[in-house]
Amino acid sequence: MDTRDARQRIVTSLVEGDGSLRRAGMELIVDHVLTQPLETWLDVDTLSSLLIDALSHGNAARGIERHVLPGLARVQHALAASQETVGDTVPDDARAAIDALVTHPSGPRFAWLRGALDRDKLRTLIAPALQEVLVSFASHIPLAGRDGGAGGAARVAAGLVGQLGRSTGERLRNLGKSVADGLGVDIEAKLRDAARDASQGAVSGLERAITARLATPEGENLVAALARSVLAHVLATPMSTILDDLDRLPLADAIRVAAPILEHTLARELWRSIVRNEVRAALALEGARSVRELLEEAGLLAQTRTLILDRADRVAHEFFHGDAFASWIDRLLQP
Repeated sequence: MDTRDARQRIVTSLVEGDGSLRRAGMELIVDHVLTQPLETWLDVDTLSSLLIDALSHGNAARGIERHVLPGLARVQHALAASQETVGDTVPDDARAAIDALVTHPSGPRFAWLRGALDRDKLRTLIAPALQEVLVSFASHIPLAGRDGGAGGAARVAAGLVGQLGRSTGERLRNLGKSVADGLGVDIEAKLRDAARDASQGAVSGLERAITARLATPEGENLVAALARSVLAHVLATPMSTILDDLDRLPLADAIRVAAPILEHTLARELWRSIVRNEVRAALALEGARSVRELLEEAGLLAQTRTLILDRADRVAHEFFHGDAFASWIDRLLQP
């Protein structure tokens, strides 16, 4: 039999019939690959290089624009339509574990956030709103003596707000005396009566005052400045400081809670459909492209191809020397 006839017989055996011989050959290859240790295919230097290149700015930006942002929009739409709550994703045993974590007496202290807010800017932001509420409150107190009416109330309120500029200890020592001197009345009795009358509207009044304050150009600028001060503080905080604080949770137990939550969530049809939709969307966008094209776009083709060829050659050498492959070749060559 010449080479051409042998080749044709091999091809016919592989592509015609019930395909059992072809499948047997594929099973040999797949099973051999699956028995290889992971280190056969990867090493520290090669894997690190691939990951760093894969997470480069261009690849990350492209992945975010092409997949992450559209995916978030789809998930958000699905969750809004279903009225899903956070609690829906948490099974009962995980709820108990979370309760134990959040009530842990030695939980995070967030001491690293101390100083994040600019106290002067915060005082400037809040003081006018608080003064407005205090003026309204003080106007309900009958003033005896030298200062009465709204003018006296305003001066009393201003005196109260002025206390905000002092240290906590000094404010606590002097606040009672300042108010009493300003009112010239039985402060305890009057405040009790006024508080009883005004308590129903005090919280909503403060809320309205603060909302109005935040809507002013100065308020908006102060909020932006406060946000920047918090950001600057956090950016300057060592990561180890934050992780050490979170570890008081304890962090390991918090991470373990993720497993039952994930299992419970993926057992529900809503989240299964979300996963299917995301896979479908990804394949609709990339499914027609070859692996070579995707790797080339990511700038990973050359090193990935070299890695596969180098490692696959070692695996193939062992495979072709095995008895299982020899038996399969005998079947293939049978007349």
